[in-house]
Amino acid sequence: MLCIVLALPSAQACDVCGCGIGGYYFGISPQLNKNLLGLRYRQAGFHSNGHHGEAPSDDFFHTTEISLRWYPAKRWQVSGFLPYGFSERGTSGGPIKMHGIGDASVLANYMLFSGNLNVFGQCAKQLVQVGGGLKLPTGASRKIHDDGTGVVNPNFQLGSGSLDFIVNLSYNIRMGDWGIQTEAGAKLNTPNRSAYRFGNRYSAQLVGFYVKKLTERTSLMAQAGLYGEHSRIDREEGRKQSDTGGQQLNGVLGMDAFFGRYSVGVQYQNPLAQNISGGLLEARPRWMVSAGYAF
Repeated sequence: MLCIVLALPSAQACDVCGCGIGGYYFGISPQLNKNLLGLRYRQAGFHSNGHHGEAPSDDFFHTTEISLRWYPAKRWQVSGFLPYGFSERGTSGGPIKMHGIGDASVLANYMLFSGNLNVFGQCAKQLVQVGGGLKLPTGASRKIHDDGTGVVNPNFQLGSGSLDFIVNLSYNIRMGDWGIQTEAGAKLNTPNRSAYRFGNRYSAQLVGFYVKKLTERTSLMAQAGLYGEHSRIDREEGRKQSDTGGQQLNGVLGMDAFFGRYSVGVQYQNPLAQNISGGLLEARPRWMVSAGYAF
């Protein structure tokens, strides 16, 4: 019996709020060991209940991202991500908008293990991968308000202004048309030039998937699972920043279609439980659409 893996591990480290720093993720793909050029659009929103005398607001983060996955050698995978962000904050005094290049990232993954496993007489394929990389300070992090009243809140900037480190570990198993992908990651942040240090971010996910082959070159894949993330408290010049950090658990649903070398997909995340900035921020559902070309 021939066993094949559909799940491709990757790195993911999404923020619980703002700054457009998250999302190092290619998703689950049948084009294992193929280079991939990708384009995706993702959207996240938050409602602020207001604090420190500020009025309530609604924040929306829109990101269009170009990505590249490349296999330079056996067992090695190198990935790059370049985002372009558009952020909008709706307030009683009028909207605040910001757009431009975000923080680019470069990562490398190494395949620790790939082999077969006998499960109740059925052949299953396992894959374990570990990796890490850098998030580069290419996005603007010191933009000021249009009226010149000061620097925009750090969590609303296009970038963090800091060089950060990313680590991740993933485990995938597939048996027949069914499979499970698990992964955990962390983004370890350093202070930026303004002595502001975003709290370290940790994430994990457990996603099950089912594949339906339609033709020799066409297949559909449905996925469902859970995604969780935790953010430590930010610090400015070493001082803890109140109303930062938090955690969130999302339900995940997705559907992908593969046509030879081409793929398209959509994913939806709905908050199931959350406590962000001490309850002052409320996360809205997230969604993402993507397209890819394998070569």
